[in-house]
Amino acid sequence: MTSPRVSHTYNIHYDLNGQNLDVLTSTKDLGVVLDNNLRFDQHISLIVHRAHQRANMILKCFQSRDRSILMRAFVTYVRPLLEYATPVWTPHHIYLVLRLEGVQRKFTKKTVWFKQFIL
Repeated sequence: MTSPRVSHTYNIHYDLNGQNLDVLTSTKDLGVVLDNNLRFDQHISLIVHRAHQRANMILKCFQSRDRSILMRAFVTYVRPLLEYATPVWTPHHIYLVLRLEGVQRKFTKKTVWFKQFIL
C-alpha cells in the first residue's frame, strides 16, 4: 500500500543579531536571477526583455540599413546579454530556448523587411 504524498510546510525564521531575515522567493547573484525552486525562468524573461529593447533600439537609432552593419551591432550589443553566464542558467525546456532564439529571429526578420522596403 502506498501512502499519499504529504506536503510539508515549514515556518522557519532566521535571525541575525536579533534582526529577522526576510524569506525571499528569488535572489540576484552576479547578475543571474535564481528563484527558490532553483529555476531560471525569471532570469530568462528578464534578459529576453532587455535584449528585445536593445535590438529595437539598434533598429531605431542606426541610420544605415546595411544588413551586415545591423548584424554586427546585434552581435556587439545584444548577444552578450543573451550569453552572459549561460553555463549557469542554460535552459532545459524548449519554450525557454524558443524565447531566447526569438530575439534573434525577430531581429533578422526586421532587417529583411527593411531591405525589401528600401529596394
